Amino acid sequence: MWPKRVSIKGDVLLSFLGCCSMQDTIERYQAHAKQCNSSSAIEHENQPSIHEAASLLTKIEHLESSRRKILGENLESTSIEELDEELVQLQQKENTLAEENTLLREKLQPKLPSAAAKEVVPYDISGEYAEVETELCIGCPGRGRRSGTLQR
Repeated sequence: MWPKRVSIKGDVLLSFLGCCSMQDTIERYQAHAKQCNSSSAIEHENQPSIHEAASLLTKIEHLESSRRKILGENLESTSIEELDEELVQLQQKENTLAEENTLLREKLQPKLPSAAAKEVVPYDISGEYAEVETELCIGCPGRGRRSGTLQR
């Protein structure tokens, strides 16, 4: 049976009606104390995980912001200085790639047979296109071609 509330001069008193012994009260206290200790231990163990999760969340937000800037989204929030810095980085990357292409061409040049050596034309970004005629032949090479007939 649960304690009965009795009010005397505004004070609330709990009166145990003889149903609970002192031993029962001590056991309930110990059970409650164990439960509190175990829950606080669990919280203490989870504390590093909570900090790690918060740290990872900030990193993810930063990476998402960087990705959006690279893709050209939400440029309103990007300052002119950041855009200039990005432009300089892209130009440096372009120069590095051009140097790598030159080195690769130089490495490839001695390996090409002299009869088959052709001048390697660098990629032209000016936007001009040259006309190229191509012919598609179906079948084994060197057998000739007859229109409309199958050669055996």
